[in-house]
Amino acid sequence: MSGAAAVADEVPATRGPAPPPRPAVLAYPTPTSVHLLVLVLAVLAGGLFVGAWTYNIVAGGRWARGVAACFEGLPADPLEAQSVFEDCTAALERERAWSAAGGALVTLALAVILLLVHPAVVARRRGLRPLPAGLAATQGRVAELAAQGGVRRVPTVVVGRLSQVDAFSYGTPGRYRIALPPKLAVSVGHAALFDPVVRHELAHVRHRDVALAWFARAAWWAFWPVVLVPAAVSVVRGDLGVLGPYAWRAALVLLVVRLVADAMLRSREHDADLAAARPSVRGAGAASPGATDDGAGTGRDRLGDLRAVLVALPAARVRRGWRRLTAQHPTPAERVAVLDAPARLARSSWLDVLTVSFLAAASFPTVEAVAVAALTGTGQVDVARTVAAVVVGAPLGVVLALGQWRAALFGRLGGPGARVGVPALMVGTGLALGAAVDPQRLGGQPLGALDAETALLSLLLGAGALVVLTGLGELWADAAVRVRRATGHWLVAASCGVLVLVGATWGLALATFAVEQVDWPFALSALSASGAVALTAPCAALALAALAALVLRRGTSAPRVHGGQGVHGGQGVRGEQGGQGVHGVRGAPGWALERGERHLVPWPAGGPPGARAGLLVAAVASVAAVLVVVIAQAASSGDAPVERAQAYGLVASVAGGAALVALAAGGGARGAGLGLVVAPAAALLAAGGLVLVAPDLLGGGNAARLVRDAAPFAVVLGIAGAGLGAVPLPRGSRRTVALVTAVCAAVLCVGGATLVVEGRSRLFGEGLGLGALDPAAPDPAAPSSPDDAAERAYVQAAVPTVVAAFLALDQAVLAIDADTTLAPDARAARVRADTLPAVRAVQDAVAWRRDGDRPARRAARARAHRG
Repeated sequence: MSGAAAVADEVPATRGPAPPPRPAVLAYPTPTSVHLLVLVLAVLAGGLFVGAWTYNIVAGGRWARGVAACFEGLPADPLEAQSVFEDCTAALERERAWSAAGGALVTLALAVILLLVHPAVVARRRGLRPLPAGLAATQGRVAELAAQGGVRRVPTVVVGRLSQVDAFSYGTPGRYRIALPPKLAVSVGHAALFDPVVRHELAHVRHRDVALAWFARAAWWAFWPVVLVPAAVSVVRGDLGVLGPYAWRAALVLLVVRLVADAMLRSREHDADLAAARPSVRGAGAASPGATDDGAGTGRDRLGDLRAVLVALPAARVRRGWRRLTAQHPTPAERVAVLDAPARLARSSWLDVLTVSFLAAASFPTVEAVAVAALTGTGQVDVARTVAAVVVGAPLGVVLALGQWRAALFGRLGGPGARVGVPALMVGTGLALGAAVDPQRLGGQPLGALDAETALLSLLLGAGALVVLTGLGELWADAAVRVRRATGHWLVAASCGVLVLVGATWGLALATFAVEQVDWPFALSALSASGAVALTAPCAALALAALAALVLRRGTSAPRVHGGQGVHGGQGVRGEQGGQGVHGVRGAPGWALERGERHLVPWPAGGPPGARAGLLVAAVASVAAVLVVVIAQAASSGDAPVERAQAYGLVASVAGGAALVALAAGGGARGAGLGLVVAPAAALLAAGGLVLVAPDLLGGGNAARLVRDAAPFAVVLGIAGAGLGAVPLPRGSRRTVALVTAVCAAVLCVGGATLVVEGRSRLFGEGLGLGALDPAAPDPAAPSSPDDAAERAYVQAAVPTVVAAFLALDQAVLAIDADTTLAPDARAARVRADTLPAVRAVQDAVAWRRDGDRPARRAARARAHRG
């Protein structure tokens, strides 16, 4: 605590009226704990980034020669050739995977080494020494305060030079020390000065953030030598062409690591202040409105004493811009503001959201490459994308969920509430910028891998996921009074965050790949086919979570009231003055208040839309989808039945997605959270109606398949459009919101369903597409239709031609990469002479087959994707 020795006067101990309750923001995991997850993700992303680049520079040529050798002597059968090739390259791919992982391990090892040696370095630089024998009372008082604060192992007290003016803690787990200025060490009898400062440092020890703070500093310094390794190797080898693409990526990663570390150091000070001002047990009174007794029966005002110490500190200069973002300690004014209004700490900053999203996207390609390399030869390579989505999406989801749910919860106790506009934009921006750092792409364009398709998909899915997650938080904030413990509430938050962001990350990776390889319609079909299998369980779990919140919140909310005592540190409940409760209505959850006096604060009712509006929207969307199909059935003549069946199946998903988007547009984030229940319901209702109106196409076993696959993709479509909930649109009463959302659902569903039905040829080809719906259900072993025969002819004639052209191009590229002695000019000449003809051959083969037999090409592409 900086400048603690400057305060010398003691605040007299007096008693006053019972204080109003204060929001217990620390009932949720502390913001410092959340920043720790971001820091771990930063170490992972930065280490993998450096490891991948180092391997490409050092061993890229050897890897290319080994892969080129594996192309020789492959069997003629494509499937057998693929298996032989994977077995041949398995060792090389595992070596590449361990090299990338080694970057993260080396970074972590350096940070740990710096963490272990920092106590000796700090003691030497600060001139710290043990307490003199005459100050034994100081160590004794620290032990008493540690017992009051729940600290089991009492830290050792040391003193610094006479010039030291700030108290701080340092050390390694189990061996923490508190360094006091000499003037403060001899002021043990001045409780108003000594106790608040020591309680603040003991709060750091109890929160176990002492080592974490020094680890954050160590990680920043450990990154420097690691990041410089690829650049140094490039200079030594004379390969300066990669320095440009590497330099800006490395600088961006270093910047993010610095911002994350500094944000963690600032947040831990606020956490410790709130913990130091919180009573250990319920006190008998306090000196000032909202004050807290010290819990020891002395009548000391913990909050007032700490506030007096902070106010007496020298005023710091106002920080702006870069200085504010890189500050490692909040100013006294900022700390006092959080003490006075604890709910201010509940909301995550835009920088937190941007950095964690950037780190997740930046680490995803390398994590996926590592997973592919590790799984090569096992036959499980197809799960690499799922592994990467879990590794990077889970911490991203936990960080976003805890921040948004905490803000939504304590927004009912005087806090600013959960924002959606700026955080949603930051999530999308962070995901888009993170994709540009992809070390698997060595292009030197200013934004690297960032293109229009990636940016658009990142904004849509990132913003939509944040809005949906915030909406779930609003629903569970309504139901918080039915949750007995804070742990149960935030565990639900973390679980929902993992499900939403893992699914969004997986869907973003698949959609981006599909758009890059083919086009947007193929991306839609790929998500529809793959999402039905991969996302069924997560979507069902999210629907159950939203439904549970709706059930729990019934009969627990009170309307806003006037009069009585409010919540200290805010303006009462949602800008109004709190009351003494409403007869028959539960008050605020006890664990959300520092004294647990829930009856003092009624819990405000949730806003629109409600469950009835959701049922109305589901019914309207499903009816609109059925009507579109009925009209299409009457107008269709002569087109392929399988094509129409697949289009009608997609219409059911469009109905669910339209319902979620309409609820988000009409009801904001809360509507998007409600949409997680409404979207599957609307999709299932639409699927049932479609089976009734088109039994010839959707009957039999296809009906069960349609019902099973419609709901998951409906949620995916809804999340992609839920970003509308972040737009600050005017919203009215419950009846108005219900009417608006119903109209929006009808319009969106009719428009989307019409586009699907009219564009079915573009989506699915001439009756042969990605879906599994087939009304005839023939034996797949024999070509029983002209379409099936066309597909087989394409596979036998077109595919080998295109594959041969691609292999020629790969061999030309590998031959150039294997020759590490080429100068830049000679390499460019080889590229023009050897690879450009191969590229033209690929283009000619693809163009000829595309124009010559379009239906069969689409059919083969679809079947390959399903396999």
